[in-house]
Amino acid sequence: MKKAKGYVYILTNPSFREDWVKIGKSARPVDVRLKELDNTAVPLPFEIYATLQTTKFHDAEKLIHEQIMELNPDLVVRPNREFFKVKPERALGIFRRIAKIIDDAVIEEYPKSPKPEPKPKPEPKPKPKRPRFKFSMVGIKIGEYVTFIPTNIKVKVVADNLIGYKGKEYKLSQFVQNFLPKSQRNASGAYQGAKYFSYKGEILDDLRTKAEAEGTIYKPKPNPPRRPKHEPEDEKRTANRKPFRFSMVGIKPGELITFTPTNTKVKVATDELIEYDGETYRPTTFVKYFIPEDRRNASGAYQGPAYFTYNGKTLVELRAEAERSQNYPPDETAE
Repeated sequence: MKKAKGYVYILTNPSFREDWVKIGKSARPVDVRLKELDNTAVPLPFEIYATLQTTKFHDAEKLIHEQIMELNPDLVVRPNREFFKVKPERALGIFRRIAKIIDDAVIEEYPKSPKPEPKPKPEPKPKPKRPRFKFSMVGIKIGEYVTFIPTNIKVKVVADNLIGYKGKEYKLSQFVQNFLPKSQRNASGAYQGAKYFSYKGEILDDLRTKAEAEGTIYKPKPNPPRRPKHEPEDEKRTANRKPFRFSMVGIKPGELITFTPTNTKVKVATDELIEYDGETYRPTTFVKYFIPEDRRNASGAYQGPAYFTYNGKTLVELRAEAERSQNYPPDETAE
C-alpha cells in the first residue's frame, strides 16, 4: 500500500520575535493546519515560511528537531509546543540538509507577506510667521520713552520701529547689538530686541504676548494701491534731485535757522548737520525727535527742510528758488 505524503512546516508569526519559529508536522495541507492554529492564544495568524513534503514526514520532523537540539539545547523555547529560537532562514537550511537524505522530499518556500506600509504622517502645518515688533502693537506712541534694561538707559521712540539715542536712530535689535554689555552677549550675536526693553515696568515682548492673547494686537493695514507712474520727464527730474544741503541755499556753518514747530533756534554745524544742545542731527532726524506730539504723523517720516526757516522762508522754499535760478552747484553725495 502506497504511503500518503505529509508535511513538515516552518511557521512564523508577526507577533513573535524574528528568531522564533514553529516547526511541526501535518498529514493535511498546511493551510488547513494554519486555520487550526489561528485562535485566541496568539494575537496574529501564523504565516507559512516553508514546507518539506514527504511520505516520511514523521521521521523528517524528528530529525529536524534533533538537529536543532544538537546545535544548542537553549534554542528550544517549548519542546512540547514545537517553538524554537532559530531564524527561519537557518531552519530552512536544516530542511534542505534533511531533504538530501530523503528520496521523495520536496521543499517549497512561500513568499513573505508584505508588511503594511505605515500611514504617512501628516505634514506639520507651518507656524505663521510672527510679524516684526512695532510699538503700535502695544500702544506705545512716537515721542514716548522706553528703557534699555541691561543698562537702564532711557531712549525715545522716534518711529513705529525705531528708537533714537544721541542723535542716531536704531532698530531695537540693532541697539542691543551696539550697547549690550560684553558680559551679557551671546555667541551668535543675534538678539530679540523686544526682550531687552521695558515700558512702564513691563518688558515689551511680554506686553506683546499679552496683547496677542487678548486679541488687541495691532494688525497692519493692507498696502495701499500703487500710485501711477510719473511721466518720463517727471521721473527724470525726481531721480536727479539731490538730497538737501545748506550750501544749496547759501547757508554756511555757524549760521542759525529756526525749527518752526517750537520756534527753536538751532545752529548749522556742517553742510548737512545741525547742532542743538551739544548734539548734531540731520534735519529730518531732528524733526522726529523734537516735533510736538500733536504734529506727528502716523508714518514717522518727515521732510526735514520743510520744518526749518531762514530769514522768514522755509528751507524748501529757498531751495525751490535756488533751483529755478540754478544758483547752487550740483551735489553728488547722499544724505
